[in-house]
Amino acid sequence: MDAGLALQIYEGLDRLAFGVCDAVAPLSDDLYDGLARAALGAKPRLHMIRNGVDLHEVESAPVGGEPIVPGRRRAGASSATSAS
Repeated sequence: MDAGLALQIYEGLDRLAFGVCDAVAPLSDDLYDGLARAALGAKPRLHMIRNGVDLHEVESAPVGGEPIVPGRRRAGASSATSAS
């Protein structure tokens, strides 16, 4: 299936589901604005929740490589608490 067509179908299902939801909480201004345009009078059910992820940090992260897992040292990293 074409990615563009799949996205259009997904967005259409979102709009249908919006009509039966008590509330919708978009995580960005772009999502909020898009839903507000599609809401057709249901804007009071929109509740903005700011995304807790710093998108600038994500966008500037290097592509590929080892994922960063909290609490786990990266391969090749030296430990400041190594025993001598």
